[in-house]
Amino acid sequence: MMPFAEWMPDRPDLSQASSVAKNCVWTAGRYQQLLDKAASTSSAFSGDCLGAYSFVNVGSNAKVYAGTYNALFELSSGGWTDASGSVYNLSTNNRWEFAQFGGDVYAATLAEPIQKQTSGTSTFADVSGAPKAACIWPLKNFLMVGDLEQSSVAYPYRVQWSAIGDGDDWPSPGSADAETVQSGEQDLDAQWGKVTAIRGADYAIIFQEKAITRATYVGAPIVWQFDTIDNERGCVAPGSAVQVGRLVYFWASDGIYVTDGSGESRPIGHGKVDQWLQDNMNTDYYGYVSGSHDPVRKLVFWSFRSANGTQNDRLLIYNYAENKFTYAEMSVERLFSATTAGTSLEDLDDITTDLDALTPSLDDPRWLGGGAYFGAIYQGDLYQFTGSALDAVIETGEASLNSGRKAFVRAVKPICDGTLSVQVGTRKTQADSVTWSSAASVQSDTGFAYFRANAFYHRVRTTITGGFTDAQGMELIARASGAR
Repeated sequence: MMPFAEWMPDRPDLSQASSVAKNCVWTAGRYQQLLDKAASTSSAFSGDCLGAYSFVNVGSNAKVYAGTYNALFELSSGGWTDASGSVYNLSTNNRWEFAQFGGDVYAATLAEPIQKQTSGTSTFADVSGAPKAACIWPLKNFLMVGDLEQSSVAYPYRVQWSAIGDGDDWPSPGSADAETVQSGEQDLDAQWGKVTAIRGADYAIIFQEKAITRATYVGAPIVWQFDTIDNERGCVAPGSAVQVGRLVYFWASDGIYVTDGSGESRPIGHGKVDQWLQDNMNTDYYGYVSGSHDPVRKLVFWSFRSANGTQNDRLLIYNYAENKFTYAEMSVERLFSATTAGTSLEDLDDITTDLDALTPSLDDPRWLGGGAYFGAIYQGDLYQFTGSALDAVIETGEASLNSGRKAFVRAVKPICDGTLSVQVGTRKTQADSVTWSSAASVQSDTGFAYFRANAFYHRVRTTITGGFTDAQGMELIARASGAR
């Protein structure tokens, strides 16, 4: 069998790596289908989405939020409600970040004061005394923020934290009040660039553009001890920093890495997809990258703008349990992990009047609420990945089937289910471009697609439509055909 090996487009053609794995995911040792996004809201908000977030409050109610240039929205009964405290004024380079603290939710952007929606209320309001901040994250009973503006002065290398146990209390750093409640600030080394993300749990992992710092809580009077753990790389795409347990996956200027905050970061894209990503994305739009975690399938997704795209139109997908990548062509503005709210029959009227066409079906446990799901925002709608299966394209690696001589491939049998068409790619030398045959259907009586492909080098492409559960590779019927 000629296997569908791991997709590693950065590898040489004869390395046995698959050269294309589009619109699919890698799971349990093989490729499987990827479902398209399907809208799950009855109405859309207007404007580009600059941030999205979900959490479960103290009453076990699932909350979903989204932010635009001018407003903050909350999902309610299948539609969006404007939860803004005022009319906001974000610019092209701004974004929204959210954090749960107790039963409340905080929203931060460098363009506006930190916003808070108190549990049980319907709108956000300014947090008095707090700085404007591009980054926000809850840590050890504090709120920590980074890349700040205070009194109209920018401090891109600074982090600041609230009073212990109180996300609303931001006394002047260095004051007696601040010392009493363990609030303060820290300027990081400016040579490493602005603060781009804060993550962590037991300790803070603070990303700058070119470095990573760990902040460890040590109590008063120091409060946090700051140690630079990696000055070889940082996070250049703020939205790419995705935390899974104690690990944070992120995009640096030279590729994709993971860190646990204990030392130097580990590369996961080197020799696999780092060069492909540089070649296929518009790096002027790092600020629009959005990443999140699909906890059910153990996948990290990143949405980014392709080299010639006008919006985020590609997904890079990473199976962190098996260290394998795939990609997809799909337009998504923001990705986020969420928890479903329960849906009543009355709420379903806002989603569809045709229960037979409901996706997912009415007996799906997601309608009960409380279940984890992987969500997306696009053009003001909330989406779940429950639509029809995308048309997948998977290629084998290239092979010399006759040890330096020509081989004649007569037939190919895909070892996968679904509705299939097959092409054979050939060339004489490694300097030649690949010539692809016309697509051939698989014959129902034999399982083979038939060709007359005579060449020194062969590879096989299959296109799968209508969904599939298992794609492993190809069986070839081939014979030696001489040296010329």
